[in-house]
Amino acid sequence: MVNNIVLRGDTKIGNVGAETDDEFLFKCFIDHPALSEIKDLNNSKMFFLGSTGIGKTAILRMIKHQAKDSIDLELTEMSLRSISNSSAISFLLQLDIDISLFLQALWKRVILVEYAKVFFKMNKTESKQNLFQRFTSNWRNVKTEQILKEFLETNEDSFWETTDKTVIDVTQKLETDLSAEFGAEVAKAQGKLSYARSLGEERKTQYQERAKKYVNSDLLTQLARVTSALAEESRDSRQSFFILIDKIDEPWVDEKLKNILVHSLFEACKSLRKIRNMKVVVALRNDVYEKMNADFPASAFQMEKNEDFIARIKWTKDELYSLVDKRINHLFRYKYTATDVHFGDVFKDNYDNKSKTFSYMLERTLNRPRDLIKFVNFCFEVSEGKSEISKNNFSTAEGLYSIDRRDALVHEWHHFSRPSSVY
Repeated sequence: MVNNIVLRGDTKIGNVGAETDDEFLFKCFIDHPALSEIKDLNNSKMFFLGSTGIGKTAILRMIKHQAKDSIDLELTEMSLRSISNSSAISFLLQLDIDISLFLQALWKRVILVEYAKVFFKMNKTESKQNLFQRFTSNWRNVKTEQILKEFLETNEDSFWETTDKTVIDVTQKLETDLSAEFGAEVAKAQGKLSYARSLGEERKTQYQERAKKYVNSDLLTQLARVTSALAEESRDSRQSFFILIDKIDEPWVDEKLKNILVHSLFEACKSLRKIRNMKVVVALRNDVYEKMNADFPASAFQMEKNEDFIARIKWTKDELYSLVDKRINHLFRYKYTATDVHFGDVFKDNYDNKSKTFSYMLERTLNRPRDLIKFVNFCFEVSEGKSEISKNNFSTAEGLYSIDRRDALVHEWHHFSRPSSVY
C-alpha cells in the first residue's frame, strides 16, 4: 500500500441518495453527456429517463448548483392531491370526459407563474401597482403588454404565494363553475363508481356536452398567448432559467390520476419550448414513462416524436470507473493524506485470479452509480483497521452487498408491478 491510510468502519465514498450527498456530488461529479444536452437551451432534450439509482437526481442537483436561476418545483408541495379529492374532477371522469387538456393548462399555468416570478424578479414586498409601473415603459408592444398585464392580474395572488396556491385556485374555480352548471350532481359523483350508470345514456350524453366546455382547448389557447408574449418579452435575455421537476415516482398523487397527470406534464413542457431562455427539466423513471404510454393511448401514439425530448441516462465502464476513482481520491485526500489515492491503491488487481476487480464489481451491478457506491462502501465497512481490501474482506463485502441489492430489487420490482389504473 503506497499511502499511509487506515480504513475506518464509517469510511464511505458518499451516500447512495443524491439529496444527501453534497460532500461528494459537487466535488466529484462526472460530467455525463446527458447534463450537457439538458443544459443546452437550444437542445430539445428536457426529460431524463433512467432506472432507479442511475443518477437522475444527481444531474438535476448539478443543474441547480451550476445555474443561478433555477427553481425546484416540489410535487409534494403543490397540493395536487386536491385534484384527486376534487368532486369536479370525479364528476368529469365519471362522464368519461378527457381531462388531459385541463391538466395541461394547469401545469402550464403553474410553470409560467414560476417563470414569471424569476424573470420579472418579483418579490413578496412589491405591490402589484409597483410591479406594473416597473414594466410599463419596457413592454415591447401594446399587444404583449395587454396579454401579460392580464396574466399578471389574473394570477396576482399566486405570485406572492407558494405554488400550491395556483393549483388550489384552478381546482376551486373548476368546482365553482361545474357546481353552478350542474348543482348537486357534482357532489353526487364523488366516490360513486355507479354514478354514470345511474344517469342513463341520454342524460349522460347531455351532461358530457355541457361539461366539455370547462376542459376544452380554450384554456390552453389563452395560455398559448401568454407563452408567446413571454417568449417575445424575453427573446433578448441572456439569462438561462430552469424549472426542475423530480420525484415523479413518489406518492405525490393518487395512482388512479398519476398517468394522466404525467402525460399532461409531458405535453405541457413540450409546448413551452417557445420561451427560448427557459427549459423545464423533468426526471422520469423508465417504468413511469412506460406506464404512461401503456395506460394513456394518446401518449403512446406520440412515442416516436417524444424521443426528440428524451435524454436516456446510460453509463459506460470508463465513466463509472472515473466516478468511483474520483470519489476514493477525494475521500482520502480530504480525510487522511495530501497524496493522491486511487482505486488500485485500496483494491487488489483481482480477487479471483480471473477478472479485474472493477470489472468483477461492475458485472454484479446494473451499471448504476448507486450500486457501485454501495459495493465500495461495504468493502470499506468490513475492512476497518486495514490499509487495503483483502480477499476475505472483499468476499464478505460482496455477500453483504448481494443481500442489500436483492432486497432493493425486490422492493423496486414490487413497486413497479403494482397495477396502475385510471378512471
